[in-house]
Amino acid sequence: MSNVSPYTRVFAKCLHSLSEDKPDDCACDTKQVMQLFINMFRGRMLEHIKERVSSYYKIEQDALNEKFSVCLIEVFAEIFGLFRINLKKSPGW
Repeated sequence: MSNVSPYTRVFAKCLHSLSEDKPDDCACDTKQVMQLFINMFRGRMLEHIKERVSSYYKIEQDALNEKFSVCLIEVFAEIFGLFRINLKKSPGW
């Protein structure tokens, strides 16, 4: 499992804590864990897009300034807002 990304491991751990077969001693708050997962996923997607844009256009990652990040955050806020609404409609939320 050494070739698995640290992000993937954290996502897997987070998702496992939401599963039905989580350990009995787990004092996880499902809503908090779900919110954490959504935030981690959004952050990772932002970083991935920045990496891809900088690679494709041959821009130094440091040169992709704060304004670019803010624009992506605004786009993802809308996308994940809809995602949250649909998640809350699903059973068990």
